[in-house]
Amino acid sequence: MASRRLLLILGLLSVARGAEACAVATTIRVENGASEVVRTLQVLSPSPGSNQAPQGGAAPGQAVSITLPSCIGVYGLRATFASGRAVDHPNLDARTIRGLVLR
Repeated sequence: MASRRLLLILGLLSVARGAEACAVATTIRVENGASEVVRTLQVLSPSPGSNQAPQGGAAPGQAVSITLPSCIGVYGLRATFASGRAVDHPNLDARTIRGLVLR
């Protein structure tokens, strides 16, 4: 009986630590691997109306940090280049993504 209680307590502590570790939104490194300037980067959320306003861009070879709205969830990123070309990167899992190279 005591061993079951101990296992239950350890399980609850493990869940609490997982939630604690996710208290800070995910920041990813976005590198411009293209030959043209990225004018804007926009985080896209699957929830209507919850997309983040476009952020500043990046010169070729430059990297910037982007913060996702949460450390849990699946987001997209839209990069708009100086030529007007837009590239979407959907299905970025905030739990695992740490970097992205734009082409």
